[in-house]
Amino acid sequence: MSNSMTNNRSSISPAPVKIQELAKHYGAIKANDNVNLDIEGGEFMTLLGPSGSGKTTTLKMVAGFVEPTSGSVMIDNKVVTEPPHKRDIGMVFQNYALFPHMTAAQNVAFPLRMRSVPTQERDERVKNALAMVDLADRMDQLPRQLSGGQQQRVALARALVFEPRVVLMDEPLGALDKKLRENLQLQIRAIQQDLDITMIYVTHDQEEALVMSDRIAVFNNGKIVQVGTGEALYERPETRFVADFIGESNIFGGRLDADGSHLKSGDLSLAVPATMIASSTPAALVVRPERMRLNRLGTDLQGSNSLEAKVKDIIYLGSERKYELEHANGTVLIARHQVGRSNITPEIGENILVSWKIEHGVVVTDEG
Repeated sequence: MSNSMTNNRSSISPAPVKIQELAKHYGAIKANDNVNLDIEGGEFMTLLGPSGSGKTTTLKMVAGFVEPTSGSVMIDNKVVTEPPHKRDIGMVFQNYALFPHMTAAQNVAFPLRMRSVPTQERDERVKNALAMVDLADRMDQLPRQLSGGQQQRVALARALVFEPRVVLMDEPLGALDKKLRENLQLQIRAIQQDLDITMIYVTHDQEEALVMSDRIAVFNNGKIVQVGTGEALYERPETRFVADFIGESNIFGGRLDADGSHLKSGDLSLAVPATMIASSTPAALVVRPERMRLNRLGTDLQGSNSLEAKVKDIIYLGSERKYELEHANGTVLIARHQVGRSNITPEIGENILVSWKIEHGVVVTDEG
């Protein structure tokens, strides 16, 4: 990180972004449907969801590339209606969008030239921006001479060099291999924190969202279905969709009984923690795989739900083992245990008791 670039921003406060009733319709198709989201200045907000859920359309409306059907975008408490190049927003795309005939330095300098920044200041800011992304020794190379990860870092430096108060990133790491992607996740997050920039980041990769974000807005069918920290979304999902999309889950669909203490799921009656969901309404019980415990048949398990199941498969994942289990009624369950930390180490084909503490389950609404 270049101290010079950080110091230059010391008097610039990060801009909050407010999305109000934002909608985009293409005929009868609702790409977005009344999206509302408040993003604090300096926050790293991730828009997460499957393909076609509306997250990228939302980002493009914030950028000005797509005109909303209705609603508004406010940046620093002002409604923005200007074209993209006048919104003072940095943008990083998945395909890098570098000029192939320009060197790394010339690509980074481009937004400064468009703003008529004097040559001496422009050269200094380009140098600082490339140093910030560890590419000071690649200034004179063309994009084709750089790796994918290096090209994406040039694109990031270009988005930051003119000191925007908001930076938008649209699946910027999607084309990179896993190890490089993980390294760049941490680097982007560190830069965002050091520069104190408001960043809105689009991805369909839930692990990436958990690693990088202050908060995450989960999209489905053109709407935001839940907003929260990664921990809150993982530990306290509010709907079956969020529970299924964020991480791996064991999900039992059914209905709550009259007093709300048990969920009836087929032939199973499972004790649940206290919930505000009304009895007899469609609901689901979510249990994360790491909360599942494996026990010998006949083990006394008071205060827990337990089911007899057969071990169908054991998958070794290095630091942990993943157990695929099947109940007699066909329900498939997943348990994950750190190597050396399981109560037992069963074999494939063995019948065991799989259990979880009642308080480790989460009751969510089941949208069907």
